[in-house]
Amino acid sequence: MEETNCGFEKVEHLSGYVGYLKFNFFADPGVCGDTAVAAMNFLANVDALIVDLRQNGGGDPKMVALVSTYLFATPTHLNDLWERKSGETKQYWTLPYVPGKRLSTVPVFVLTSHRTFSGGRNLPIISKC
Repeated sequence: MEETNCGFEKVEHLSGYVGYLKFNFFADPGVCGDTAVAAMNFLANVDALIVDLRQNGGGDPKMVALVSTYLFATPTHLNDLWERKSGETKQYWTLPYVPGKRLSTVPVFVLTSHRTFSGGRNLPIISKC
């Protein structure tokens, strides 16, 4: 994970107070949560956000929840995943707390491509655009 910076490829401020976040997979937040928190806190004062998921192949739904929490002001249902082995369905919601400022009032634009898959393709922030 360290070699790929937990999938976070680029976090920057563009002109006009626009933030840009590119990450290529959703890593385990137990290992990479600090990296996600640092990226989101770097973007704390932008007026708009571009999330680039064009190379994102999905990953851990708990990381989807962590990143998504920064984009919603209230508890939000993200998705349900059914596990074939156990036959159980698990619900995923935004978290009650994240360190730093939320970006729930800024417009979010999500870039996807034919390579975007799984959690990257179904990320609930797409409905926020």
